[in-house]
Formats: sequence, structure tokens, C-alpha cells
Amino acid sequence: MIGNVFVSNGMNLIYGASGTGKTISTIKALNSDGITPFLVDFDDNLSPESSNCKFNHVNGSAMFKSKQSLSSAVIPTDSVIIIDTWQLFITNGGSIDILVEWRTKYNNTIIIVAHSKELATRSDLPDMDSRIANHMHSKLFLEYDKGSRTKTNPRPAGTNLTVLKLRGYSGDRTIHNWMRTDNDVSALINQ
Repeated sequence: MIGNVFVSNGMNLIYGASGTGKTISTIKALNSDGITPFLVDFDDNLSPESSNCKFNHVNGSAMFKSKQSLSSAVIPTDSVIIIDTWQLFITNGGSIDILVEWRTKYNNTIIIVAHSKELATRSDLPDMDSRIANHMHSKLFLEYDKGSRTKTNPRPAGTNLTVLKLRGYSGDRTIHNWMRTDNDVSALINQ
């Protein structure tokens, strides 16, 4: 495991509503393990930089501009690659086959950032083909929970990571305020 919730050399999925902090939290979790990931950014996301995250920025749109530029791209080895976001990666000509090659041929860990589907009844479905989502090594859902003040089951408000699938993980299935404070980072390291 790396970042305590991602499978090393695996295909990992983290998804949730826009603005929940999926990218920043992912990078912070990796940084807490001493890892500086490659962020293949299709989203023009500047928030990780303003949050003092350590990462190598790759302009995904420029990388996938043409088949020729993609085939001449230098792919890192033995690294962590974050794809931000799945839909823009697909729109720019990416495919799951490319990510599988980057994982297997170059020995990389892949983390895909996706959004949740905007349905009235459920928000815990990623905006990708379920056949792909269900075959990830880890499937993580990040959401803001407004909390509950009931006497029988009080719950504080916060941004929680729900571990839906993660082989070999023995921690809590819901991590409250994941990567939101320094205390949360040290608590995860000590698990």
C-alpha cells in the first residue's frame, strides 16, 4: 500500500463530487509517504500547487494532442501517475489500455480521479463504465457529509473517504476528514 489507501503498482480509483478535494487529498496522502507523484492534468487544476503539495505536473491535453506526441512521450518508471480526470482523459483520446500499459510495462501505480454520477438517488457511482470501475484494485469514494446531531447516532460534519474496495486493507472503511489536518496524516501513518 502507498498513501495507506492505494495499491502499489495497481489501478486505483478515487471519485466524488467536484470540489471535494480528491486531487489534493490524494497528493497529500502520497506526500505523507514521501512520494512525489506525476499529475497528468487534463483539468487545469492549480489547487494542488496552492496547497503546498509536491508533484510533477504534466499537461495531459498537450501529451495526448496527437498519436505522434503520445508515442514520443517519456513515461516515468516505478512511479505514481495520477490521471485528473477520467472523463477528460477519455475525451482526449486516452483509454484503459494505455493505463494498463503504463502500469505493467513501466511498473507504475495508477490513480484515476473521477467524478460521481449526478443522480437523484445515489452519488456513489463513478462516471465511468462499471466494468472498468469494478475491476480496479482499489475503489474509494470521497464525499462531504453534513453530519448528524441525533442522540442515537451523532456524526460530525466532514469530508470522508469511504473504502469500497481495497484488498489487504484492514483500517476503518470510513476515514473521517481524510487528509484535512496534520493530525489525520499522522493517524494514517500510524495505522
